[in-house]
Amino acid sequence: MRFTGRSIHAELGNGWAENVHREDLSLCQETYTNAFDRREPFEMAYRLRRHDGEYRWVLDLGVPRFQQDGSFAGYIGSCIDVTDHKRAEESLADMSRKLIEAQEQERTWIARELHDDINQRIALVLVNLERLQGDSPFAPATTQRMMEIREQLSSLASDVQALSHHLHSSKLEYLGLATAAASFCKELSEERMVEIEFSSEGVPKQLPREIALCLFRVLQESLQNAVKHSGAKHFEARIKGTPNELN
Repeated sequence: MRFTGRSIHAELGNGWAENVHREDLSLCQETYTNAFDRREPFEMAYRLRRHDGEYRWVLDLGVPRFQQDGSFAGYIGSCIDVTDHKRAEESLADMSRKLIEAQEQERTWIARELHDDINQRIALVLVNLERLQGDSPFAPATTQRMMEIREQLSSLASDVQALSHHLHSSKLEYLGLATAAASFCKELSEERMVEIEFSSEGVPKQLPREIALCLFRVLQESLQNAVKHSGAKHFEARIKGTPNELN
């Protein structure tokens, strides 16, 4: 009672809900009502107005009480102020989000450098090597060796291009999660000579960037690790969306 500054009589029944933040009220009432109807314990976190008007996060725990004859006698429980813990969690989540954003910015920069600079320089070396072969006569062994070098450079260019795509998928940004995931599976299967069966259903094209990126990275890392370490040659990946979640 010291927390809210209200009397015990004001808190009885549904009176306790009068100080609950309006954004949390519906879920609180649903949680409490469901537990009450089933005579089950409940646990919920919500914002509660303190006696000075400030809303504080509280953890509300309740357990049902029964008389000796088994009849329901009500609930007994407690509320704990967890505002500091909640703020610490939010700060940690914010730091993690900023770290991920910084990592993605770095990956994007490296990917563009690989694509726009390194790969272009490799392509220029290939062109010059091809011209050299056409302009000057060489011994058969030298010609063969130059052809081998060209093949190695071409393979290197393909690897650099693939690495660029893995670091930053422009398709994810412009075409959405399902298209980017399908493209990645196709590229990885061709690179590693494995079969990856990908399917998607009900995946919204417009997802929040953080969510789409997180799901794409999970798929990317999971498949790369599976291909690298499992020894299998056939893999399946599926993304299925519902109105409330993605699996």
